[in-house]
Amino acid sequence: DGIHDVLVEDSISRNAQQSHTLYFGARSNPMSDVTIRRNIFYNAPFDGIHINGRSTNLMIEGNVIYHIQSPAVALQNGGGSMVFRNNLIFANNSECLAVEPYAHTGYGFDVPEPDIAALIVENNTCWTSDRDYRTGGSSGSDFEGFYWVWGGNRDRSFNHTIVRNNIIY
Repeated sequence: DGIHDVLVEDSISRNAQQSHTLYFGARSNPMSDVTIRRNIFYNAPFDGIHINGRSTNLMIEGNVIYHIQSPAVALQNGGGSMVFRNNLIFANNSECLAVEPYAHTGYGFDVPEPDIAALIVENNTCWTSDRDYRTGGSSGSDFEGFYWVWGGNRDRSFNHTIVRNNIIY
């Protein structure tokens, strides 16, 4: 919790056996000023990049993410001033980008339900597949390129969000 001023750059994370290729947890105290840039993430049974909690000033840019079983990038529980730009995501068995809360989803985490504000999603190339790379077969499922969903008991907001110039296949 409370992660600030972090740079993950020009690295490779592969063959995660149990979880994600990169994970930041900030459930109780928001994280801020985190940059994840020019990395390669592949072969994970869960998310490629998992941001578990609220965040501000998050930059995910210029990464290559492939052969991931759940969303390539998962932004959990909202935040503000987040940029998802110039990423190449392919051959995954789920969404390229998922934005959703844990609150009221049965996970039991006591986190607030903040809105997403000032999210920029631009110039990404996203290819989702119905092939299950763990078993080598087809999963028979279809996945969205970008997936926004909100549970809970109140309206959600994506104020000042921009989605432009993306290729989704």
